[in-house]
Amino acid sequence: RGSEPLRPPARLAGVRGPHAETGLEPFNSPFWRSLALPWAGLVTDAAGAIALVRAFRGGQLLSADMGAEATRDQTGGLSGGFVEPLFWEPCPWGLGPEVRGQKSPHWVAPAAGPDSFGHSGASGCLAWYAPASDTAFAILGARTADSGWLLRRARAICAAILGQDS
Repeated sequence: RGSEPLRPPARLAGVRGPHAETGLEPFNSPFWRSLALPWAGLVTDAAGAIALVRAFRGGQLLSADMGAEATRDQTGGLSGGFVEPLFWEPCPWGLGPEVRGQKSPHWVAPAAGPDSFGHSGASGCLAWYAPASDTAFAILGARTADSGWLLRRARAICAAILGQDS
């Protein structure tokens, strides 16, 4: 109902920008969390992040057909991304989740498969699902993604989870 949890969530270190260390600070402030942004601000643990990404498999929260459609590339081959070097041609994306495709560089190891999907966030966290191995995983960082840690480290973590070399 918009109220803060009984116990405050963990704080992200290294938040930058004009509102760092203020009441408007992204990620860490009650104000930020109260915005209920559909693209940011999820406060959960690893189990919750994994449950969210698994919901897109279809069959429970979504029908099997809707899950398949939501995790299929909906871009028609368009290029896109964020900022260099995270700009890809093409940039597959589903109805919400990002689709791995052949993107490089990327935080998820190629071993997850081009049909794998999930979400990586500016908060430095990632939740992903690899259909070929029926593996869902979450990486909960303590630093924002713009520090570069997710791109430098997550691929190797993902590969280890999937039992592959990075």
